[in-house]
Amino acid sequence: MLDQIGSVMTNPYELTWVPEAFLEAQELAPWTDLPSWIPGDPLMFVDVSAAVAAGLTFRPLATTARDTLEWDKTRPAEERENRGFGMSRAREREVLDAWHAAQG
Repeated sequence: MLDQIGSVMTNPYELTWVPEAFLEAQELAPWTDLPSWIPGDPLMFVDVSAAVAAGLTFRPLATTARDTLEWDKTRPAEERENRGFGMSRAREREVLDAWHAAQG
C-alpha cells in the first residue's frame, strides 16, 4: 500500500518499518497519529471474496493517491496545514530519531 502511494509522490521518501510495541512505547495513537495503523482491527480481516465474485472491482491505489493529492492542493492552505490527524513532521522526526538511536 505505501509503495503504491509513494509511487505518485514528487518528494523523496524512505519507509522505515518499526514494531508496533515501539510505536506504542512512543505513545502514538492508532488511526490518529498513523491513519492506516489499527492494531487488531477486525475490519482489516474482512473476507471480500463474495463481493469480488459478484463483480466488485478496484481502481489502482496509485490512482486514488494521485487524485487525492491533486484534490488536497485545491484546499485552503490553513486546512492543509491543520489537518487534525496524522503527526507533525517534527513528531515524526522525533519518533524516527528514537527508533534509530534504539538500533545503535
